[in-house]
Amino acid sequence: MKLNRALDVRAGSAIAFVGAGGKTSALFALARELGSPVVITTTTHLGTWQAQGADQHVTAYSPSDIDRLDFNRYPIILVTGPADNHDRLTAPDAQLLAYLHARCKNRGITLLVEADGARQRSLKAPADYEPVIPPWVESVVVMAGMKGLDKPLTEEWVHRPEIFSELSGRALSEPVRVEDAIKVLGDRKGGLKGIPAGAKRYLFLAQADDPFAQAQACRMAGALTGQYHRVLVGGLDHLYDSGPVFAAHSPVAGVVLAAGGSKRLGQTKQLLDWEGEPFISKIVKTGSESGLTPLVVVTGADKNFVTEAIGDLPARTVFNPDWEAGQA
Repeated sequence: MKLNRALDVRAGSAIAFVGAGGKTSALFALARELGSPVVITTTTHLGTWQAQGADQHVTAYSPSDIDRLDFNRYPIILVTGPADNHDRLTAPDAQLLAYLHARCKNRGITLLVEADGARQRSLKAPADYEPVIPPWVESVVVMAGMKGLDKPLTEEWVHRPEIFSELSGRALSEPVRVEDAIKVLGDRKGGLKGIPAGAKRYLFLAQADDPFAQAQACRMAGALTGQYHRVLVGGLDHLYDSGPVFAAHSPVAGVVLAAGGSKRLGQTKQLLDWEGEPFISKIVKTGSESGLTPLVVVTGADKNFVTEAIGDLPARTVFNPDWEAGQA
């Protein structure tokens, strides 16, 4: 699957990339897929060599520099601040970024933002000041590289290993396991950190270039689908015929209709015993174990008893006051 399809990219979208394991590669791969004018920028920094992926690189000091962007001539335009003394391209200031966003939005041009740094490691955990995601982005792509799994929890493989250790519970220098990555990526202080409330959350498990890594990634996707709008599995080094995305996992909701009065049966069948527990609780457990999220139970007749039978199970109840008008 192509990245633009997996990420539901629309004209004028603003998308931020954070995490580790190939942010810049994914960002430029998406830009090439889109083909039409695309603007790339950063809220942190890029290596000066990374500008080679763009058709034009513009150093923006003022809004007038942005006004002069030639969208008709260059398919991929990189906009940054000036280079520093460490061969890094700095970010435009926040006001310039907001101006650039408005300009792209008005023209229907997609804006891609690298909003995090990882020093080219496969995994990372964010510091207090990371990531730097603009409030106006509509989607955030959190990236993680599968090559970091089963490797020592050290700076060689993980950016900020001390923070990763704190969030995952894994000791420094021990191998990073699938469960550790799941904990960090699903934590509000980890992968979910700093994402604007209204933005769609995507997780891209990259570097899944062999069957074993793909199996690990799909296991992670099953555990994290409920916390992201979509979890992508793929690789940018080995491109599949259909694109860099091998699989896309999205949440599947479940609705349990438990409002009927069971008049023909003579008793509330939702509350009948099934293998030692109420029928409705058995259904909710099965739905939850199947990965349905969210899981909604519609109640009606004997609402209080049905709700009590559900108890603390992971389901939300909705009362239908007109349950008797339903069809049998």
